[in-house]
Amino acid sequence: MNKQIHDEVLKIEEKGLTNVELLALVTDSSYEVVFYANYNGKTRQSNDLAEDGVLELDFVDGIYSSVANAVRADKKFDSEKMNIIKASGEDVSVEYDEKNCRVYGLKKKWKESLGL
Repeated sequence: MNKQIHDEVLKIEEKGLTNVELLALVTDSSYEVVFYANYNGKTRQSNDLAEDGVLELDFVDGIYSSVANAVRADKKFDSEKMNIIKASGEDVSVEYDEKNCRVYGLKKKWKESLGL
């Protein structure tokens, strides 16, 4: 899984973005993926980059889907839990939380850890 996630980060960087930080929250029935990247000296969120036309919406959706599929296909995937994947450069970490955990709180804490 780490290589597949890293490959997705590289696809983002190939679009001229740097310092990509990605978070994926994946269960067996849902997923939420978001990333931040540096564009023209500013750190921007993935959906904002798509809305502003920096990235194509299909490209962003493809990244989200590919990341979720890589997580679910991995032997470490726990269908009973929230699988929390954080990618920064070549580093990819996996954590677990209760399936019904507060996604907003996880995203907020991660964003704060990035200094955003």
